[in-house]
Amino acid sequence: MFFTLGRGARCGLRRLRSHLAKNALIAAFLITSTVQAQPQPADPQAPAAPADKQADRADELFSQGNEAFDKGEFERAYTLYQQAWALKRTYDIAGNLGQVELKLGKYRDAAQHLDFTLRLFPPTGKSAPREAIRRAFDEARREVGTLSIVVNVQGAEVKVDGASVGRSPFESKVFVEPGSRTIEASLQAHIPTRITIDIAKNEQRDVTLSLLPKAQPPPLPRNVPLLITGFGLSLAAAVTGVGLMIASADRGTDADILLRELVNKEADGKCPCGSEEERARLKGLRGDHDLFFNVSVGMFSAAGVLAVGTAVYALTPAFLKPQSKTARVLPLITHNSAGAAIIGTF
Repeated sequence: MFFTLGRGARCGLRRLRSHLAKNALIAAFLITSTVQAQPQPADPQAPAAPADKQADRADELFSQGNEAFDKGEFERAYTLYQQAWALKRTYDIAGNLGQVELKLGKYRDAAQHLDFTLRLFPPTGKSAPREAIRRAFDEARREVGTLSIVVNVQGAEVKVDGASVGRSPFESKVFVEPGSRTIEASLQAHIPTRITIDIAKNEQRDVTLSLLPKAQPPPLPRNVPLLITGFGLSLAAAVTGVGLMIASADRGTDADILLRELVNKEADGKCPCGSEEERARLKGLRGDHDLFFNVSVGMFSAAGVLAVGTAVYALTPAFLKPQSKTARVLPLITHNSAGAAIIGTF
């Protein structure tokens, strides 16, 4: 069955006519395509033309292809239909392209395009053209192998002998030339897979391809000496903080005892009391108490930061290898406060 498309996409019935002495009668119908794929430029490097201009150009090429087919110029018709198909993927263009491919012995391509026509043929379309296409499709299919390809993941690209045939899942069959065929599937973050089969004419085969996710790279090994150093410094800072806190409490107690003694020596119980030397000693005890207390708080803070940082380093997967494997704790002490600065890479 041979489809024609008139200028302006008007429908009508053309009379039957003889084509060639060796060819059967071809029923010619004026059919408007009702199902289309997105238009595609013939030259991917050229800027895309507006959709309406592409459609007009496709109709023009389609009409020229029909004229060439009527004259028996099948090679020229094949070229024109291919150009029209690149611009507008409709069932009628696919049908005529498939029929001329069948005449030229391009059975695999013919089966693929005729199958496309049958799948997208309008449900309300006339039965005669549909049956003619079905007969042409059966003729082409007998010359090739038919694959039902199933991939365990969606979106995988499938190639046959290195040529892409689409992405999973497949809604239709894939037709291949008879012989040894290599089918492969690939998808990002998965291990590619391939199989090679031998298929004969008119043979149907089920092909199942399984893709496995790529294993994530193992984390870099933890730097054990750095872990020991981190936890050791944290423990040392904590112990130092405890010692300084005890010393601070002792200085505070001594200062309180000394103050009571000096106050008791005075008859009126008022201060300043005691000698200048005793008052200086009291002031020194109070100063030591405040200093030790502040430094101990800084040590406890440093111990906490070191412990948390080392724990995060130990438990978090390493994606980048540390450039530095050292850590330093620098005390920061002022007249009324104390702390610590930690410098290093975890």
